[in-house]
Amino acid sequence: MKVSDIIAFTADWGIMGRVIPRVVEIRDGRFYTKGDNAPSRDKGHRTAKDIEGVRLKFEKGEVVDYSAEKEEKTLKGIIEIDDGFRRLGEMAIGTNRGIKRHTLNMLFDEKIGDTIHCALGRAYKDCNGVNESAVHVDMIKSMTEGEVTAGDEIIYAKGKYFYEM
Repeated sequence: MKVSDIIAFTADWGIMGRVIPRVVEIRDGRFYTKGDNAPSRDKGHRTAKDIEGVRLKFEKGEVVDYSAEKEEKTLKGIIEIDDGFRRLGEMAIGTNRGIKRHTLNMLFDEKIGDTIHCALGRAYKDCNGVNESAVHVDMIKSMTEGEVTAGDEIIYAKGKYFYEM
């Protein structure tokens, strides 16, 4: 999370339904929000939750089954926000082997070498993305034990490109 990110959640302070505000402040591990048309900051705060051990099953490009080792209830709440969240909005291979540890800043972490990252939800239109959703949530996976195939060819395995193997 960073200031200006748009998030979606079910409010628990008297508002029924989905709330889709913008993050306006982050302090002490809590983030504070405000709707773009609201006159003042929203009451209360939210705390970011790390969802770990995510497994996604896709059929015809859509998530049809999922689980998580940690915060599965949070993952369920996000996946059910809208139909667009069940499709990929972004997918890439991390290429920066100079980054040695997670920083909890997704703009850096999604580029860590020997990883892949994907985002469910909204795609970036300036990258010719077409998926629409209220949210865009990034996930990172170590590929030191995995592989990526294109057609029948392995193009990335155990954190190495085909030309490095």
